[in-house]
Amino acid sequence: MGHLLLVVGLAVGVLGALGWRRRRDAGAAPDPTPPAQGVRRPGVGLDPGLDEALTAVLDAHGSLVGDLLEQRLRGLVARQVPVRAIRPAPGVRTGRVCFADGTVVLARSAQGGELAAIAMAMHRSSILLTGYARDGGVTRLDLRGRTGQPMALLAVGLDQPD
Repeated sequence: MGHLLLVVGLAVGVLGALGWRRRRDAGAAPDPTPPAQGVRRPGVGLDPGLDEALTAVLDAHGSLVGDLLEQRLRGLVARQVPVRAIRPAPGVRTGRVCFADGTVVLARSAQGGELAAIAMAMHRSSILLTGYARDGGVTRLDLRGRTGQPMALLAVGLDQPD
């Protein structure tokens, strides 16, 4: 009986927090970075020379970030490391997906509400990263729980200090 109350309490708390966050974000300015663009938005509104320099740096070294993300994801899939937590992250509709080995990936929902669905599913069973696909600047994360229901997130990148 105590476990049931705990699960119900957690569910109500998560749903309440999501509702509060949705109401808070409704009044916020829309996120100017669409998921397909990732974080590659150098120099918005800055000096044109600086914009060109930042773009050159991203072109020269931007793939290193994607390669590092892919290397970490490959290890998570191979070792079947479960997701242990979904935490808030700085950014609109972005969360920290925390794995059992300490790897933290910043991600956003591919379709609305999937971060919350994954957080709720974690209380019923383990959630594993079963695969990923890199398409240009976007990396899609494929996750599954015991029920086999597919879930997907879009990786923004690896976590870094706020």
